[in-house]
Amino acid sequence: MRLRETVKFHSPDVTFIPVKSPLLSVSVVQSVLYCDSKQIMDLVDDGSLLFAFDIKTRAANKISLRILTQSLVDYVQEKKPDRHRDEEKIYQSILPAGKISIPGVVLARTLNCDADHIGRLIRDGSFKEFTRRDRRTQTAHIGRDSVLRFLKQRRLL
Repeated sequence: MRLRETVKFHSPDVTFIPVKSPLLSVSVVQSVLYCDSKQIMDLVDDGSLLFAFDIKTRAANKISLRILTQSLVDYVQEKKPDRHRDEEKIYQSILPAGKISIPGVVLARTLNCDADHIGRLIRDGSFKEFTRRDRRTQTAHIGRDSVLRFLKQRRLL
């Protein structure tokens, strides 16, 4: 799908905007590409946005789409996505190695959602709580392996 003509027409000349979140919500992608959510899904479906995830709870009917920031950058820079890109490197960019659990508030920022959504994903069994909640902050710690499993299951191909 070709949206670049629209993007060039409506976008200011911005060469660099620091984005710290590895996953972007649909509204952010809509702002960058100046398009609607259906067009974004078309880009996911045709492989133009190669790494996309549905982070909805099991009970939800509506998709909760997140796009890998690097996938959006590749698309905007007109780089051909590599379908054989090392997936483990992609997952490492989302959840860096070295920790066996992730605090819920950090995971919420990583997945670009709110902490309540993380709680719902824990309750529906999508994430496994790694340890008991910290008494002082009541922050859940989620096992990194359960998050990786979730992302791999929820990747839209």
